[in-house]
Amino acid sequence: MRSLTRAMVLTTALIFAGAAAAQPRPGGGGTVGGSSSGGGGSSGGGGGLIVQFNAEQIAQLFTAAGFNSQPYDIKGGDNQVTHMVRTQFWPNDTNTFGGALPIWCQNDKPNICSGMNIFVNLGKASVDSNWVNSWNSQIFFVRAFTLQDGELIFSFQLLLQPGVTPDYIKTAVTAFKAGVDLSADFKP
Repeated sequence: MRSLTRAMVLTTALIFAGAAAAQPRPGGGGTVGGSSSGGGGSSGGGGGLIVQFNAEQIAQLFTAAGFNSQPYDIKGGDNQVTHMVRTQFWPNDTNTFGGALPIWCQNDKPNICSGMNIFVNLGKASVDSNWVNSWNSQIFFVRAFTLQDGELIFSFQLLLQPGVTPDYIKTAVTAFKAGVDLSADFKP
């Protein structure tokens, strides 16, 4: 019953996603005030189906959904550069790092990727493995995990094959943020 209640709350949050504005403090720490720029309506834009990750296109769609985004290059430990999307999920927030990374890329063509990982790193959080395990057993599409240094990551993987509409991507990023926002009041 508890999972059903959470699912209903999440569905309601998706319907009214524009209201969420503050950065969550997982573990029930409440939220920090800020101006609203949450999810948004669905402007028809874009036309055809999206079948592979394109940082410029995804950044435009995230921005159209109400989340300031831009293409961004990040260098990994192997000095390989990944072209991704950097997104500001909460207004005036400089403490988190989030966006979308390409996933499920072809081995022989690393720039051809049939999926993306929408994510946010909330930094060090006062949650333990019990909190993370409880979250993952009750909130099914926004997964949580911690890094060795205690940073809390939320992640949602989205398959782009055989093709999704631009509105689907805008809905997915809005749903992701609504899911992460639930963490502010989540108790295991």
